[in-house]
Amino acid sequence: MGLRAFVDGCRSPSWLGTGGALVVFALIFCVCCLNITEARFLRSPGRFSLDKEDEFPFVKAKAMRIGSAAPSAKTYRVVLIGDSAIEEAITSPEDLQRRVQRRAGRKVSVTCLLAGGMNQFEAADLCGVMQDHLHGEVVLQISPYHMAMIPTSELYHKTVTSIGVDSTQLADAFARVNLPRPRYFGNFFLRNHAFLFARTAAWLRLFRPLPEPRLHVRPKERDSSMQRFQRDAQHTYLDTKGMRSKSAANLAVYQCITGPLGARGVKVALLESPMNPRLASYNGENGRGINPSDKKAYRELRALLAEQSHAVVWDLSRKAKLVSKDFADYIHIEREPARARFTRALADQIAASIPARKRKVTA
Repeated sequence: MGLRAFVDGCRSPSWLGTGGALVVFALIFCVCCLNITEARFLRSPGRFSLDKEDEFPFVKAKAMRIGSAAPSAKTYRVVLIGDSAIEEAITSPEDLQRRVQRRAGRKVSVTCLLAGGMNQFEAADLCGVMQDHLHGEVVLQISPYHMAMIPTSELYHKTVTSIGVDSTQLADAFARVNLPRPRYFGNFFLRNHAFLFARTAAWLRLFRPLPEPRLHVRPKERDSSMQRFQRDAQHTYLDTKGMRSKSAANLAVYQCITGPLGARGVKVALLESPMNPRLASYNGENGRGINPSDKKAYRELRALLAEQSHAVVWDLSRKAKLVSKDFADYIHIEREPARARFTRALADQIAASIPARKRKVTA
């Protein structure tokens, strides 16, 4: 009887119980606002990872470190922003930096902000965080998939939970495409509450942060079957169909990125995503691959964006001599020799865009 009375009492509402719960909630909320700070996040982004494949906290931390450092005209920094297609296409960030420095003949800092599923909205936040502290160049991935992306509430939710909100530039990008404009709070916890609440499971790992995910997916972990390729080719057709009608919003988002960077003297390059040449043979009545008319529209829109933003377009697939057997699927490179060729081509392109200095350094 005593136990039942205790349970019934706990289940019965009361002003005292309700008030106590509110006080406890308020205390927990205040503790989060005071203790989950930008400094703590930067010290250990692995504590905020959803799982072993979650790259976004590490990417965000790298951008915030650049944004919190004192601006320096002595360090020429190149920032590469892209998704898993670029991530799989390079050998390693360290190798890319060594190659760039060797070809440029000067010290260059190369920062790779790469994460699976990275889109231009997330890139807008990263660039907004860094732009006042950059001296150099931003290499921004572009592809038919990015240009044909439809801004939806799901995309909004994905962005604020994957990358958070640490720049008004991201809010401006949302507003340009009629998505909600998140409030920019001065407190790190409040500003990134959606990002942090999406990682509540990660709080169980406060004493054992996860390491940064490895750069490349192992071949056995990626489905390279013909059925997967055909399914992806079908999705590619549907995703990029009607390119011209879908592009206006995406052009506006890219302009939200390139405009402020250009105003601060930061050069911008649009890096074309490598794509399996086999997709070219999947056009036609079956509706697989990218329709030729949509390909033409994409090239024209990409040229328009480059002209309006005073950016340059880098399409390195031909220079890297990429062929179908280099790819695991429709967009991800898996062969190490192909990665080496692409990294070499990218390093050459970056080095050619860097102002030369008389004093040379060795890699």
